[in-house]
Order: sequence, then C-alpha cells, then structure tokens
Amino acid sequence: MWGKVTFWLRLGAVVFVALVGIGAFMRQAGYVSFHPVFESWVWGVGLVVLAVDNAGTLAVRGVHAQRLKREKDIESALMSMLIILAKSKKLRFEELGASVYVPKRRRDWSNGKAHRHLKRIHRFRPAGFPPKSGIAWHSGAGTVGDCWRDKKTTYWDGTAIARSYPSEKLANLTDESFNKISTRTRQGFSLEQFRNVTGKYCEIIASPIWDESKDRTLLAVLTVDRALTEGDDNRMLHLNSAMTRETVQSVCRVIGTQWRQS
Repeated sequence: MWGKVTFWLRLGAVVFVALVGIGAFMRQAGYVSFHPVFESWVWGVGLVVLAVDNAGTLAVRGVHAQRLKREKDIESALMSMLIILAKSKKLRFEELGASVYVPKRRRDWSNGKAHRHLKRIHRFRPAGFPPKSGIAWHSGAGTVGDCWRDKKTTYWDGTAIARSYPSEKLANLTDESFNKISTRTRQGFSLEQFRNVTGKYCEIIASPIWDESKDRTLLAVLTVDRALTEGDDNRMLHLNSAMTRETVQSVCRVIGTQWRQS
C-alpha cells in the first residue's frame, strides 16, 4: 500500500514542481504576479509532500524487510521439511518440491468482477524440475484448490491419470473429448491446464496454513509434490503416509506461527 502511495506522491511532487517552475518563470517575465499568501502555500505543500514521502519510504523499507524475513523463514521451513521426508529412505530429495500459495483477488476486466485465486509466493525444488505450471489456482481446481475449498489436508495420486493420458493422447485431446472425461479426473481444470499438469507429478499432498490467533483464518496452502519418473506406479506412493501428513501439518503450524509474528 505504502509503495503505491509513495509512487503517486512522487509523481504529484514532480507535477507540482513543474507547475511552480512554470509559475516562477512567468512571474519573472512579468506575465503574472503572485500574492505572498500563495508563496506560503507553495512552501507549505512542498514540505508536506516531502515529509509524507520520507515517511512512506521508511514504511516501504520496513515492509520490504519484513517480507524478506518471512520468505527466508518459509524457505528454511520448506527445505527442512523435504530433508526430513527424504530421510525416510522412501523418498528421493531431488524428486520432491514444496510450494506455498496465498489467497489473492484478481479483477476480470472483461466483466468487472473480482475473483479469488491462489498465488504461489514461494517454491523450493532442489532439482528445478518439473517447471512451474503457471496456473492461477481457484477453489476446486486441482489438489491446491481442493485443499483451499475444503480447508483440510488433501492428497492426489497422479499415476493412473498419467498412464491413461500419455503425451501423445494429451496433445490430441479436443474440447469435446475432454468434456467427456469424468469430473473427478478433470479436477476442475480447463483443457490447457489439464495438459499442463498431467504427467508432471506422481503425487501431491496439500495442507492449509492457519492463523490460530484469528479464529483459524486460512493464511495459505502448503503443498509437497513428487515428480513423476519412469516406472512410477501406485505401489510406490509415499506422500499419503501418516508420517508425511504429520510432518507437513507440523511445518504448516510452524509457518503459521512465523507468519503471525512477522
């Protein structure tokens, strides 16, 4: 907020100084004459703009420092979580990834309506693969959207869908054939989103991050996923174990507490 205020103040100050400069030139040339009270107003407005601009700059720096600390805390928590999961010897560190999504509002300028969606604010993936999906998750779309809608830990097994829809079959899907796929399989995705996600992940678990101090306000959604590799099948799934769920939910509580204190 303060960033926008500071921007508009500085823009206004530039316009203000330009007008004062033009006025001073016109006065010097004898085209106009200014009343002494007007000059006092010029100095007063200038000092107010300068003071508010400095206050805004300090506020922006404070918010930025707070944001950097939060991002560092989140990254440390995600990295520690993946290390703990990999120590089970059933999961490989380089195949895992973790992300944090927060609710945001986005306006659809075609109809003027605002829609809520989940925006990823942090991603920790040791191998950097698979690449980001680029999807703005909404309620009921994918594991992330299901977790947000139902406000509970949610798990998804992607092996069966990956076998049913290899890359060639995905590429040949039409809108008509896609609409015939079961609602459960489509997961609330559009055809483009379905193509983007299918075949990337073997399994995903998502859990809500709560602010316990505000009547359990949902702050964000944390996800852990495992990249799909050749030979994966549903006999090799481990993110739905009791140990994994307990670890993920514990980290959610840690992040929620850090969030509240930052």
